[in-house]
Amino acid sequence: MPVLPLTLINLICFPQMHFVCPKCDRPLTKPNNWHYCKKVSIDDLFQKKSPELKAVFDKLLAEVGSWKGVSASATKTCIVFIVSKTFLVVKVMKNELDLKFPLPMECDDFPIYKRASYGKKSEHYIRLADAGDLDSDVFRFLRQAYDLMQA
Repeated sequence: MPVLPLTLINLICFPQMHFVCPKCDRPLTKPNNWHYCKKVSIDDLFQKKSPELKAVFDKLLAEVGSWKGVSASATKTCIVFIVSKTFLVVKVMKNELDLKFPLPMECDDFPIYKRASYGKKSEHYIRLADAGDLDSDVFRFLRQAYDLMQA
């Protein structure tokens, strides 16, 4: 299949195709999306963090990054995962990863520790400190967020 240029028409017809900022190389959901425009590598966010925390993120990235159409990029404070819209934001904290993602309805099930509603949008938060925290329940929630933002 030939590679099509990333135009607005292609983004509408083929939502998995992302616009890439020519200055910072971040994938964006549409041309001219406002974003933090500076090249930041994911590894930059893990400087002075434990190797265990990076291993948790690598496990998360290996699974979520394998889902169809997913792109990930770093900003100065977090890692953003998009499909046709942002479905996961990972903030690298001192000893934990803080995951923020939308769900179609409010949910307080463990391991969700916090939620916030903004109109029809309901954001949920999970913290991961070690690889044992990254279980099938977490991936189930993230898959729901992925499916929601892909629609």
